Amino acid sequence: MLQFSCNFCGKIIHAPEQTAGRKGTCPACGKEVIVPLADPSEAGTPVIRVEPGPEALGASGAASSRDLPPGRYRLAEASVRMWKHGGLADQKGDHDLDNFGLDGLRVVYGLKKKAGTIVSAPRTPPWGAGAKVDVALEVGAFATPLKFVAEIDKITERPGGIGCDVDLHIIDVNDETRRKMEMLAERDDLRMRKKKGLFGGT
Repeated sequence: MLQFSCNFCGKIIHAPEQTAGRKGTCPACGKEVIVPLADPSEAGTPVIRVEPGPEALGASGAASSRDLPPGRYRLAEASVRMWKHGGLADQKGDHDLDNFGLDGLRVVYGLKKKAGTIVSAPRTPPWGAGAKVDVALEVGAFATPLKFVAEIDKITERPGGIGCDVDLHIIDVNDETRRKMEMLAERDDLRMRKKKGLFGGT
């Protein structure tokens, strides 16, 4: 039996060894996950070895929720758009959220397809560390995105060179958005809430 964590919500998942490498659905948050391979040599794509235990890692290499920094959370459903601060919201793609907190967030950039196409989005953002960006964070708990200004702290390539993790700290947020963020930080039920149609999708 394989044991690993959902890289979206941190839920520990158990799966038969014969399902290794296949896609499945997290029973907690409903997100699509890939069951890790027991032996990394079984495929050409980068995978991690999953050992049983509460600190097991997810298929993408993301730590389980109990390994998150203090004050950081995973959301069952979340999507992020970013664009240059003060500019037009011209970034067509949305990106997964790895974790969120009142001080900042980590965005998984470059894994999804460009909206309306079959080609991959850029693997790295067009800005570097220190750049200010406008952020629209869509979460299952609220009907409208949480909008704020953030500054990029660092950009880290993900295993295998597929996409990158973008760490940001929040520098400007209005009172209403701050209140909603505080609600997310305080309530498990809001963090686990899902809805359809992120940014007009299905």
